Amino acid sequence: MKVNYVDILLCTAKMLKTKYPTYNIYVDENEQYITIPSFFIEVVPMKIEEKLDTTKYKAVNIIIEYIDIKAKKQDKLQMIDDLNDLIGKGISVVRSDGKSRTLPVFDKKPTLADATIMLVTLEYFDGQAEPQTKEADRTYDELMGILSLNIKE
Repeated sequence: MKVNYVDILLCTAKMLKTKYPTYNIYVDENEQYITIPSFFIEVVPMKIEEKLDTTKYKAVNIIIEYIDIKAKKQDKLQMIDDLNDLIGKGISVVRSDGKSRTLPVFDKKPTLADATIMLVTLEYFDGQAEPQTKEADRTYDELMGILSLNIKE
């Protein structure tokens, strides 16, 4: 299933809004309008590698910034723990057509500064692999026969 960057952005925003319904969620940074507490989300494509004809390997960073000027160090540390638990090992992405897919999280990097930032790295194959041809099926069957013979000996 093909996943667009906008799908990742919107589903991350929805996930945060579900967990924190009273917080503002921003996808376009404009600091003069940010009210506290709020989240700012950014999706940054890092890598696209072509695989076969229709499959692409992608790496994407999601930057989740928690902004609260009044937050104490303990609050910021708690937010990092909460975001870590919320994200878990994957982010579920639902496209506008209703199809869903969970993209695996390969890395999470928290940062404490004026704001609390969680950098999440996703890596996944996008698109669909080529359909199997009859020739490929025959080759697979032959390989299984050889493996089967080797196991029996």
